[in-house]
Amino acid sequence: MPGVAAHADHLRRIRESSEIMAAKGVPGTYEDLRRTLMRESGGDLDTTNGWDANAQNGTPSEGLLQVIQPAFGACHVAGTPRGVRRGTAPVTVTVSVTWPQVPIVQP
Repeated sequence: MPGVAAHADHLRRIRESSEIMAAKGVPGTYEDLRRTLMRESGGDLDTTNGWDANAQNGTPSEGLLQVIQPAFGACHVAGTPRGVRRGTAPVTVTVSVTWPQVPIVQP
């Protein structure tokens, strides 16, 4: 589990992603993002899923919302940093790509 400074940084990233999403018309709130982020990675920016089918095929899910590199590269959202472990970017990519099929607003 990340320390206090890392936690504050994650909250900032969620806020930034929420602002970018709102500007691009992608639904979801700060709280929706925070809840999903904690469910996916426990707030650990450096987490890597080494056990699922993606990992077995050589492309593990990484970062706060467990994004695979090919999806991140193909769906990068302008206005966010490049890099799957650069907080704001993978959060925004994940939400902007998946919300039509899997809305971020989930219990």
